[in-house]
Amino acid sequence: MKILTLNTHSWLEEQQAEKTDRLVEKIVTEDYDLIALQEVNQRVGGERAVLDDWYCLNEDNDRFPILVDNFAKVLAEKLQIADCDYYWTWAFSHIGYEVFEEGLALFSKTPLLSTCTRVSACDDFADARRRILLSAVTEHQGQLYT
Repeated sequence: MKILTLNTHSWLEEQQAEKTDRLVEKIVTEDYDLIALQEVNQRVGGERAVLDDWYCLNEDNDRFPILVDNFAKVLAEKLQIADCDYYWTWAFSHIGYEVFEEGLALFSKTPLLSTCTRVSACDDFADARRRILLSAVTEHQGQLYT
């Protein structure tokens, strides 16, 4: 199984569009089975996104919906344009830099059954010390993985 983990530092980088395009090229070239991303941001107060069948819901999506500028959503759409489809999910952790809803994302070639668990003592969404774990069950070559 080929896995990529990455801190995307999304929407905070200079030349973000070019870096995102390079990430898409790398994912397409390397053909990862599973991708785990952190610092996956969307702007606070943005417009709610319409999601396609590639998105795998988790229990927090009603409280913290995916917004149109969600970095994982943008990445998934760019991958689809490159004919490289992934199932994906995203979970909100905390407010970052006072303007972002920061979270974690998972991408998989097969559907994800995901769950989100707070792992820090802090439960204040405005506190950057609040931490979550986004986990999922997926299948690869007939074997289930968590």
